[in-house]
Amino acid sequence: MTATDTAATSAAPSKSKNKNRAANQAALQLICELYPQVFNRKNVRPLKIGIQEDLIADEKLAKNKIKRALASYVRSPHYFRSLQEGADRIDLSGESAGTVTASEAEHAKGS
Repeated sequence: MTATDTAATSAAPSKSKNKNRAANQAALQLICELYPQVFNRKNVRPLKIGIQEDLIADEKLAKNKIKRALASYVRSPHYFRSLQEGADRIDLSGESAGTVTASEAEHAKGS
C-alpha cells in the first residue's frame, strides 16, 4: 500500500461521516419546518415517549428521515439540558404528554 492509497483510505470514512451528518441535518431542518411547535432549536423541550411512532403514523416524512432527525435532535446538548425532573414532555401538537422522571433526568446528566 502506498502513501497515496493510505491517504485515500483514511479520507473515505471522513467523507462518509460528513455525508451522514449533512443528511441528518437536512432531516432535522425538515422536521423543524413541519412541526415547529415541537422541534425548535431555540426552545428545546423534552419529547413524548413514543413520538417516533406518532411521526411515522402522521406520514409527513419517510421513516429513515424521522429516525435521522430524531437522533440528531435528542443527542444535542440542548436536549439533554431540557431533561429536568418534572419537565413536561410534548406531543406532536406541542401539548403536554407526560413528564421527565427523576431517573431520566439523572441519565441525561451523565450524557
